[in-house]
Amino acid sequence: MGTGALAFNTGSAATPAVSAHTYKWAEVIVRAHKTSSLAMLQRHLRLDVAAAKALQNKLISNGVIGAHANVYGLHQATNPLFDGLFPQPSKIAQTGKNLNEKMSSSIRNDVENLDFETDVGEDRDANLEIPITSLYNEAEWSSHLVA
Repeated sequence: MGTGALAFNTGSAATPAVSAHTYKWAEVIVRAHKTSSLAMLQRHLRLDVAAAKALQNKLISNGVIGAHANVYGLHQATNPLFDGLFPQPSKIAQTGKNLNEKMSSSIRNDVENLDFETDVGEDRDANLEIPITSLYNEAEWSSHLVA
């Protein structure tokens, strides 16, 4: 036991020993993923079922993960590494939608405030009066063109 190995009591006769190094890696992995499951600990740390269960119990007792698993068997990390650092996809979509609405409104206002009146002698197409609603419909817009 003096070599840095931790023995976790799982209630079985043969208690698996997990090193402190493995425990620290498990803590980092769990906090990075925001969740923990036995399969995830086994996969990432290459542990057998008993060692993964002992490690998960130790993570629970140290408060790294919550004691109760959800219906999928996932325990939530109590202090995730990246909590709130990255925006959620729904917030990104809402920001894009808001930006699109602002840009569309701005363009619509700019087009509505255009002054199409000029002297007849300057340009023969300058006096074309195209309704603002027609700018969005190509078929109507092309019917206003002078040949």
